[in-house]
Amino acid sequence: MKTILRSPAFTVALFALAVVLLGFGTVGAVQAAPTLTSGDYRAQVQLTDIETAIVENGTVREGDNKLLTTLLADNGDEKLKIGKAYKTSLAVRNTGDIDEYVRVTVRAYWMNKAGTKVLDVDPSLIKLKFGTGSGWTIDESASKGERTVLYYSKSIKPGQDTSSFVDSVTIDGAVATAVTDRNYDYNDLQFRVEAEADAVQTHNGEKAMTSAWGRTN
Repeated sequence: MKTILRSPAFTVALFALAVVLLGFGTVGAVQAAPTLTSGDYRAQVQLTDIETAIVENGTVREGDNKLLTTLLADNGDEKLKIGKAYKTSLAVRNTGDIDEYVRVTVRAYWMNKAGTKVLDVDPSLIKLKFGTGSGWTIDESASKGERTVLYYSKSIKPGQDTSSFVDSVTIDGAVATAVTDRNYDYNDLQFRVEAEADAVQTHNGEKAMTSAWGRTN
């Protein structure tokens, strides 16, 4: 949970309101098809009158709602297929009372059955198609390894959604052939995607973004 940042001239409300955890199943041997398991969505507290929510396929996710429970059905599959792009839509909604600028930090990584992050495998094999052609810009300087940071170029009004910042998810086929000492590197691993939305007020917007994010949109 990020805190409220304050300066003598104005107050900047910066917060991580929404965290999405997507769990997409276990990777088995090369011939095995992983199965879909969904993770949890965890919404955090509102601060003053600046609020955001993560929106999945037009639906606001709050509390412990399960995510992507219809991902396979919506894409015509019963089992998750390695190498297939599964369409989805993740966006940010302004659920507060004032106009906002938003950014999203997306993390994609691998976990073992115990829920521990595995650091010696390649997070880039979790391929996310980002909606950079519709208002989102990737901050290349802040994006590295499992983390991608995106800024939305427009302010969003109360009740308004951004365009989608994730359009599809694909597990690269290389996971089925990565072998070390005759063991599959991704055997029994799950992948996780987290999305964290931050917002600042549009009043004194450039100062707010510079103070909170170190840059403007």
